Amino acid sequence: MVIPTRVSEKIPEPKNLLELINFALDENHIYGTNVLCEVVEQLYNTDATNVMVLVDEYNEFFKQSSYESFKYVNMRDADGTIAPWDLSLARLFMRFDGHRIRNGVKIMATSEYRHKFRTFSPEKINLEKRHVYEVERLEVDDFRSLIRYYMDTSWMEKISEGEILSSYMVS
Repeated sequence: MVIPTRVSEKIPEPKNLLELINFALDENHIYGTNVLCEVVEQLYNTDATNVMVLVDEYNEFFKQSSYESFKYVNMRDADGTIAPWDLSLARLFMRFDGHRIRNGVKIMATSEYRHKFRTFSPEKINLEKRHVYEVERLEVDDFRSLIRYYMDTSWMEKISEGEILSSYMVS
């Protein structure tokens, strides 16, 4: 039986974050979550660069996972599957820890387009009202102006009017 080791035993003194990421991608996929947690930790504590963490569809973390486990058979609403908040990768992005980012911000958004009969409310996760902002959708002319501004300031490549309208419909 092979006993798993720590990432620090496999790569004791990485020179940069890219070396850690390449280690997980190229050689040891089993260490992927550990490496991602270390990268997030390093980015949270850096002064060298600005950090923005965006988490979309936050409400998806609160539905059943597809991983079955006998330990969750008697757990309410689990239906014999592991709760998503017990999965380390999901938990990494579920935390309300944006205040811990030394030089950045963390933004979380919910989406309800697939859930016609369920609505996500901040009270379900004990989120204070001061942290909740409802964002109205942009009209097509406002979206077009925003994209043109991004193109004029070189934040994005030039795209056609058809691509702008297609992006609007997708968003």
